[in-house]
Amino acid sequence: MNKKDKELKKIKHIRLHIEAKKNETVDSMLRRFKKNVKLSGLMKEIKDRSFYEKPSVTKRKKAKSLILRKKHLKASFSN
Repeated sequence: MNKKDKELKKIKHIRLHIEAKKNETVDSMLRRFKKNVKLSGLMKEIKDRSFYEKPSVTKRKKAKSLILRKKHLKASFSN
């Protein structure tokens, strides 16, 4: 199994399906679809995968976000 096959196995299969309700406009359907895409995290994943990121950079970003989250929680509890 090569590297590309391993990457394909990691990809989540997200299926977004919108059916038209009775007397629903295209605009409202599009709004619902966009909301579902945002909630599923599909766009974030596409942006993350658009460029290769070394594992060390990924770990560094994750650690930084944890530190910021802890600071935010600490600040919110102190108020």
